[in-house]
Amino acid sequence: MKQYNYFFGVDISKKTVDIALLHLQQITHQKFANDNVGMKELSQWLKNLNIVVNETIFCMEATGLYCFTLTNFLAINTIDIWVEHASRIKKSTALERGKNDKIDSKRIAIYCSKNLDRIRLWKPMDATVDKIKHLASLRERLVETQKDYLLQLVSLKMWVIKKWQH
Repeated sequence: MKQYNYFFGVDISKKTVDIALLHLQQITHQKFANDNVGMKELSQWLKNLNIVVNETIFCMEATGLYCFTLTNFLAINTIDIWVEHASRIKKSTALERGKNDKIDSKRIAIYCSKNLDRIRLWKPMDATVDKIKHLASLRERLVETQKDYLLQLVSLKMWVIKKWQH
């Protein structure tokens, strides 16, 4: 099994990426924008930390499209990535209280360091498959949005009819 010394726990949201580094029993936290500018700042932070890429792993919960920018950045920089099911991470920290992005990123870093026997490294998909997956996800969101708008339109029509009847 590969030896890791730098465990990065990542909590990803639509706009931000909270990253906790666990190294030599010390935890450091940083927050970055979940966009190309944020990835440039992350790159600079990693350079300043003087990490050894071959001893580094980033662990995160599967968050669909929100992971794309970070996983793409890490794959380009040949840094190992572990995308884990949220339920597994939550089960391992079930007794801990409190919740925010900073705390979650720290919990994920600790989970990563303690559960290396479960590791399944993430690999990027074929570009065509990846594009199809993203388009299918976009279609799903558009269909849901359309349903919401139709429900609102029906509600508005009902309201107008009631107003005209009185």
